[in-house]
Order: sequence, then C-alpha cells, then structure tokens
Amino acid sequence: MKIDAGAQSILRQMGRTDKSLGNAQAQIASGLKNPNPASDPSASILAKNINMEISTTKRVQSVVTQAKNTAEIAWGTLRANTEILNKMRTLAIQASNGTHISQDRNDMNAVFQNHVEQISSNACATWGSRTLLDGSFFMNCQTSSNVVEASVTGTDITAELNDDDLTINGVNVGAAGASVLEIAAAINAQTSITQVTASTLASATGSGEFSNISAADPVIIINGVEVHVGPFAETDSVDKVIGKVTAAINQCPDLLDLSISATNVNGHLQINAYSGDDLTIVYSGISENNVAGPVPATYSSAVSLLSVNPIIIGGAAPENAGLVSGTIAASGITTVTFSDMRADAIFSSAIPDLTTQSNAQAAISAIDAALTNVLNEMTRISSSYSSRFEDLEENMGEIVLNLQEDLSALEDVDFAEAITNSERLKALKEAAMAALKTEFRAYDQLGHLVADSLRGH
Repeated sequence: MKIDAGAQSILRQMGRTDKSLGNAQAQIASGLKNPNPASDPSASILAKNINMEISTTKRVQSVVTQAKNTAEIAWGTLRANTEILNKMRTLAIQASNGTHISQDRNDMNAVFQNHVEQISSNACATWGSRTLLDGSFFMNCQTSSNVVEASVTGTDITAELNDDDLTINGVNVGAAGASVLEIAAAINAQTSITQVTASTLASATGSGEFSNISAADPVIIINGVEVHVGPFAETDSVDKVIGKVTAAINQCPDLLDLSISATNVNGHLQINAYSGDDLTIVYSGISENNVAGPVPATYSSAVSLLSVNPIIIGGAAPENAGLVSGTIAASGITTVTFSDMRADAIFSSAIPDLTTQSNAQAAISAIDAALTNVLNEMTRISSSYSSRFEDLEENMGEIVLNLQEDLSALEDVDFAEAITNSERLKALKEAAMAALKTEFRAYDQLGHLVADSLRGH
C-alpha cells in the first residue's frame, strides 16, 4: 500500500522518538549519561582523560603516603632513642655522684652500654629491606602527577674521554672519542643501569629586542640551507613573525633531514639541531632583531642528559664531556634521606662510659650533644618530609575528589530526569502511533469512497 506524505512524516518522527527512547532506557539501565560513546564522542574522550588523571593522581598519592609512613617510622625510631638517651643521662648523673663505689659504677655502666647498643640496633631497623638510619637510606618520591624529569645540556666537548673520566649515577661511562655522538653513545650503553639517556643538541635562542621591518623575501641560512621565512609586514607582531619563521623552518625538507627545527620560546626564536652537528646561523636581508632570533654564529653541539630520577655526574674529568660534577634534581621528585643515627655517629667523640666519676661527668655533656643531634634530625624529618607529605597527601585527595565530581557530572545520569524523559518519549510514541492509525483509517475510508464512486454508487 502506498503511504501518503502525512503518514511518512509520522513514521519518521516515530523513528527519532524510538531512538531517543532507547537511549533514555539505556541511561536508566547503565546509570550513564552517554552509555554509547558514539552518541557523544567528545564527552567520552573527556571522561577517559579524567579517569586517567584520577588514576595517575591516586598512584602518586600512594607513593607520597608510603614516603610519609617511612618518615614517620624513622621519626618514631628517633623518638624512642631520645627516651633511651634520657635514661642514659639519668644513669650518668647517678654515676657522677661521689658516694658510689667502683662496683656500683661498673654495674651502671653495664646497663649504660646496653642502652648504647639498643640505640644502634634501633637505627639499623629496616623498612622495605633497607636500613633506615645508618646513613645509607634514600628514596625517590614522585610528588607531582605531571611528567617529571631531570635534564641538563652540557657545553663544548673539550677532549676525548679516558676511563673513569665520567661517571653517571656512579656508573663509569668508560673511554670515548672527542665527539658528542661518541660520548652520547657511551652514556647510552649504560642506560639500563643508570636510567639516564643521552642525546646531542646544538641550540641557539634569541635574546635581543624585536624590531620588525617590512621584508618581501627575508632569508635565514641554517647550516648552508637557505630558508625563505617571509614575507613580513610592519604591522606583524613578534609572535606572528616567529610563527612564520618556525613554520618555514619546520617545513623545510633539507632541514628535516638535518634534524633541525625551530620554536617560539617566550617571544624569541629558538633553533635546535639534534644530529650531533654544530649549528650555523646567517641572516640575509634581515637581522636577528627582525625575527627575535639568535645572533648569527656557529653554536657547538653538546651532550644532553635526561632521566626521570636525579642525575649524579662525577668522575675524574667530566668537563671533557662538557659536563659538571654534581646532582641534577628531577622536577616533581623529592629524595628522602636520613642521617646516620647510630651511636658512633650521634656522639661527637668516643662512646662514653661510667666506670669512673670523671667519666660519668663527661658522659653527661656527651649525651646532651647526642640528644641535640637526634632532635635536630627529628626536626628535619618532620619539616622536610612528614608535614610536607601529609599536606601533599591531603591536597591530592582533594584533587581526586574534585576530578571524581567532574567525572560524575559528565557521566552519571540524573535518574529523575531520565525517567521523566523516558515517560515523555513513551507518550510521544503512543501519540504518534495513534496519529498514524487515524491517518491510515482516513486513507482507508478515502479509498472506499473512491471505489464506491467508480462503481457508480
């Protein structure tokens, strides 16, 4: 049977209503606003990103909690040792009294020395198979949910590397030739141990004032390659000019082959070469100030180091590789360390004894100095680690809650609204069906009238 235009319109409307009703019922069943990502891909992607951020923040929060607990255990151990030191002080005061005989002091000294041993024993307590307070403990704690890294770029290579000239994180790099590529390769041969990767970089960044002029065909010659970077207009802003220059450089096939690229760094043009070659810059028809660029010159390639942990540079002559001895900290990383708190370390001189009255009197001062050392370390642990980590832990907890609220607003369906919408759509569907039946009845009656007319009734 042929369907007229009115019935077709009603059927199309019913199809749309059916689709919306199915989505509403899926929302009620799943509890999600968008149970099908295809229905709202942007919201689905945003929800996925928020979930990833929640997961990352929770992982970092867990690391911070572990570091806080470690610091609190160390602090608690030192608190126990202060109590032992106070007992030792009481014994020393008693032994310094002239009324005691030698045997009495010997008996008190035996207890005193047991306390000394207990202090060292407490300091050698382990946490996660590592000794806490013998001066060897360290723990790298990630305190940021962002990507963290330690990085440094050296200066000119001055000589070939001899064995023991350069160590990275305590690992000997070994001998290498006097080129950035050879030294970088030697460093990367130890990456599995050091967790430090090396690359090569020749970089030049503009530092002068911007003074744009109108130039129809400005050219920058980079390592012999001419790059047409304009045209410029006098009205072009510095960012617009640098945008034109970086686009021209980054789209030049010959420079891509040389691993050379450009970027805008705080309103100045920066040009980088990653191949191990030096970087030579020459301007034609413009000056460096017209493009906020680096001074025309040749810039030497250097070794660049990268790690997610602190980088410790050492060795007999790290300057041969253009590097300087020292530790490069990783941003967003806190290295937890505890001082040596064993008895031999906290007493400024030899371990005291109580075998004589004069020794006992001297022991009082030695114990006071030891107490000061222990209390200073407790203060450092509390301020540098415990309090800071507790604040970080709370802040990350708040971040997670806020992200979960954002996710809930994005994902969770309002059941009252969804049910109301579902009932409304059901009513629309029933109304459409009723209208369709009426349309078909009217069409059928019209057909009968036409048929009767044709039969001559």
